[in-house]
Amino acid sequence: MTWPWRITWLYLSIVLLLPLAALVAQALSLPLAEIWRIATDPIALSAYGVTLTVALAAALTNGIAGMAIAWLLVRYRFPGRALLDAALDLPLALPAAVTGLTLVTVYGDRGWLGAILLPLGIQVPYSRLGIYMAMLFSSLPFGVRAVQPVLTGLDASLEEAAAGLGAAPGRRFREVLLPLLLPASLTGVALGFARAVGEYGAVVLMASNLPFKDLIAAVLIVQRLEQYDIAGATVLGLVMLLLALLLLWVINLLQVFGKPRRGGSNGSQALLLRKSSPLRCNSRSNIRSNSSTNSRTNSRTNSRPPRLLLGSVWLYLSWILLIPAANLFFQALRGGLGPLGETLGQREFLHAVRLTLTIAAIAIPLNSTFGLCAAWAITHPKAARLSQAKSPSSLLLSLIDLPLSISPVVVGVMLVLLYGRDGWFSPWLEASQIRIVFALPGMVLATVFVTLPFVVREVLPIWQAIDPNQEEAARSLGLGDRAIFRRITLPQIRGSVMYGIILTYGRAIGEFGAVMVVSGSIIGKTQTLSLYIEDAYQSYATQSAYVAAMLLAALALVVVLLRRWLERHQT
Repeated sequence: MTWPWRITWLYLSIVLLLPLAALVAQALSLPLAEIWRIATDPIALSAYGVTLTVALAAALTNGIAGMAIAWLLVRYRFPGRALLDAALDLPLALPAAVTGLTLVTVYGDRGWLGAILLPLGIQVPYSRLGIYMAMLFSSLPFGVRAVQPVLTGLDASLEEAAAGLGAAPGRRFREVLLPLLLPASLTGVALGFARAVGEYGAVVLMASNLPFKDLIAAVLIVQRLEQYDIAGATVLGLVMLLLALLLLWVINLLQVFGKPRRGGSNGSQALLLRKSSPLRCNSRSNIRSNSSTNSRTNSRTNSRPPRLLLGSVWLYLSWILLIPAANLFFQALRGGLGPLGETLGQREFLHAVRLTLTIAAIAIPLNSTFGLCAAWAITHPKAARLSQAKSPSSLLLSLIDLPLSISPVVVGVMLVLLYGRDGWFSPWLEASQIRIVFALPGMVLATVFVTLPFVVREVLPIWQAIDPNQEEAARSLGLGDRAIFRRITLPQIRGSVMYGIILTYGRAIGEFGAVMVVSGSIIGKTQTLSLYIEDAYQSYATQSAYVAAMLLAALALVVVLLRRWLERHQT
C-alpha cells in the first residue's frame, strides 16, 4: 500500500473504527438477557417510537416541501430568489443549540408565533410538536438539495415530447418528471430522516424530555450517562448505531437505484447523479456547472411563478426558518448595548469562544489532510495493490459516510468507553497522566468524528472527473506523485477543498451533542460556545444565551456567505 492508503486507514482506525469497536465490544460484554432488557425497557421503547415517528414525519414533510421549493428555484425567476436559495443552507451551518433557542423564543408562550398559537390550544415547546418543529428545521435542506440538481439536469425534450402528444402539465409532471425525480426525493427524505433521528441540541431545548411524552432516544442516552448507567447508555447507543447502519444502507441503495442505466439518453442527468453524494446534494456548484447543457429547460425560468406556489413556499420557510432566525437577532439586541457588552466581556464567555475556535482550528487541518489522502486512495485504487480494487474503495466510502448517520450523542458515548475512566485505554492514560475525556483532546476527537466526511466528499467528485491522461503524461515526463499532485491535481480541486473546509468549520463551531458528552461542560474549562448557550438558558440567563447564540449565528452566516462567494467564483 502507498502512503495515502496507510494514512487513510490509520486515521480511520483512530477516529472511527476504534470507537465503534469499543461500543460494540462493551455492549456485547453484557449477557444477552441484560441487553434485551435494557433495549426493550418501556421507557426506551417509548423513546424509540417518539424519535422514529416524529423524525419520519419531519422528513416526509420536508421531502414534499423540498420538491416544491426545488421546482420553484429551478423553473422560475422572482424577487428574493437568491435570498431564499441562500437561506436554505442556514440549517446546515446554524449550531443545534442556536436552532433550539431560536425556536423556543418564537414558539414559546410569549414568542411571536407562540402568542398566536397558544390561544388556539396549540402548544409547540415542551411537546412532540416542538420536537417536530426542531427536526423540520434541521432536516430542511436535504429534501431540496437532493432534488434540485436532478431537476436542473433533466432533458427538456422529454417534456416537449409529452406536450407534443397532448399531455396536460399535471400529467406531464406525474408520468414523465415524477418517476425521474422520485429516487432523488427519496434520497433526500432518507438523509433528512437520518439527520432528524440523531438531532439532540435543538430538541433538548424544545422538549420537556419526559418519559412516555416527548423523550427521544438521544436525550435518553444522555440521561443514562448522567445517572452513571454506562451499560444502559452503551446498549441504547448500540441500538442507535444499528439504526444508523440501516439508514446508510438505505441511502446507498436509493442512490444506486437512482443512477440511470448505461445507454440512457439523458447524459446530463447521469453526470449529476454520478456527482451526487450525501454532501454534494447541498452544493449549488453542480447545478451551475450543468446549466449550459440544459438551455432549453432553463429558458423557461424567466416566467413568473404561480402565486399559490410562491406564497406557500414563502409561508412555509417563514414559519420554519426565516422568522426564528430574525427573532434571534431581535432578542439579542433588544436589551441595548449594555447587556450586549456585559455578556461579551464575561470571562466564561470569552473562554468559550476561544475554546470553540481552538477546536475548529485543530479539526480542520486534520480532516483536510485525511480528506485529500482518502480522495487520492479512492481515485487510485490500483495503488492499494489488492486483487479487487473496487472492494476497498467501496468499503472506505461507506465508512466515511457513517458519521452522517450516527447521532453525535452516540459518538460521545463511544469516546467515553474508549478513553474514559473505565475505558480501554484508561490504565495507560492514567499511568501517563494524560486526560482525553473532559479535556481538549476528547473534544477535538468528537469534533473530528462528526466532521470527518466533509472535505473528502467535496473533493472526490472533482478529483474523479480529472482526466487520468494528464497524470500519465506528467509521469511519462519524469514527474513523481507529489509533483503531479502539486502541479496538476491541486489547482483543479482547490475550490472543492476550500468548500469542504468551510463546511467543516461550520459544523465544528456548532457541534453540541458529542462535545457535551466528552467535555462535561465545565464552566471556564471545557465549555464551548454551544454549551455556554444551553447552560445560560437553563440557568435563566436568557440575555447571555441570546447574545452567545447571535454570535454563533453570525459565524454561521459567514459560512453561508463564504460558500456563496466560492460558488460564484467557481462558475
